[in-house]
Amino acid sequence: MLYTVAGAEWSPASSQDLMDSRQVFYRTRSAVLRVARGRPTLGVALRFDAGRGMVFSQGHAPRGAAAEWTAPALSDQDGRVTILASIPGFLVRSIDPPTLRIHPGTVGQARRPRIAGLVRLGEDRL
Repeated sequence: MLYTVAGAEWSPASSQDLMDSRQVFYRTRSAVLRVARGRPTLGVALRFDAGRGMVFSQGHAPRGAAAEWTAPALSDQDGRVTILASIPGFLVRSIDPPTLRIHPGTVGQARRPRIAGLVRLGEDRL
């Protein structure tokens, strides 16, 4: 899996479109989160083969797509990968933490039930 920061025009609904070529990708999720600065982050189902200078798709392709997608790629001394082709949208996924949207009419928060057997320090067992 390679990771990148989404452009301003990217949205989950547009993930079927091809991404711009020559975008910088990172090999670890933590590396992309350091540079993202609150912008959406994306995971791309690709494996980089430094020996061949190529990226290869990972996982299953949807019906009608090529079984395996490859493209030339370069790696710099910091480990970042630049892919020299547009990437099919079916390989791209948002990796941002999911958000929970609550309807404005929702009243308060529901209390979590206590789990039997757990006791906090200083409490007596029932």
